[in-house]
Amino acid sequence: RPCPPALPTRAEAKALPTEHCLVAKTLRALAYPAAMPEPKLYGEWGVSPMSLLAVVTLAATSLFFREKRSGILNAIRVLCLLQLGAFAALSAQANFAQWPSPSEAFLSERALAPLDGRPCCIRSGPAPKAPGGKVAPLPFPRQARNLDDAVAMTRSAILGGMLRSPHRIAKLVSERRLDATHAYAHYTFQIGLFRFVDDVELLFDSQKRTIAFRSHLRVGQGDMGANHDRMAALRAALLVL
Repeated sequence: RPCPPALPTRAEAKALPTEHCLVAKTLRALAYPAAMPEPKLYGEWGVSPMSLLAVVTLAATSLFFREKRSGILNAIRVLCLLQLGAFAALSAQANFAQWPSPSEAFLSERALAPLDGRPCCIRSGPAPKAPGGKVAPLPFPRQARNLDDAVAMTRSAILGGMLRSPHRIAKLVSERRLDATHAYAHYTFQIGLFRFVDDVELLFDSQKRTIAFRSHLRVGQGDMGANHDRMAALRAALLVL
């Protein structure tokens, strides 16, 4: 099975402490266990092909054909502007509207919200399209002695820049203990040229020493594999903690 284009890059592997070098060499395989679907590479800068195409086309028609008055060129420019305007509107809705935690109604059952049917939503647990019919939860950090340690070390990995670009613009929305063995954390990530928002929810279980997760694009349909790649990046980061 070929290694997916995710963590770690060669530069990131070299940057890890010496005692983690052997681990770093195997992270590319360990980050995607058999139960984890392989993502499509989102890109180092998180720029979707549609937005990139619109920007390049608009710039090219404006720079090289500025003096030509053609109905076709004007139509292309208008379509590009409409495309960019739609992306900007979706981004504004995701960033400035009030959005409750998606799994709030399910936390009393110590569970996360189910999949919403969009391709930009990934969740641990049953998944008909995943190999084996399910997606494995994240492991507890190896050095975590208890629930509080696991929550703190995971927070450090997410907010401390351990995830590869473009998954480094993160914000902690809420974090709380549910009971003696469960804790919940909700993060948001801004990604892409237009800073689209992804919601990432984590449910910690100290008895099973696992972290159930749900990651999805807040507004829209396609995410170019960003949520899959982010969860693989977090899985790889937890392997060295």
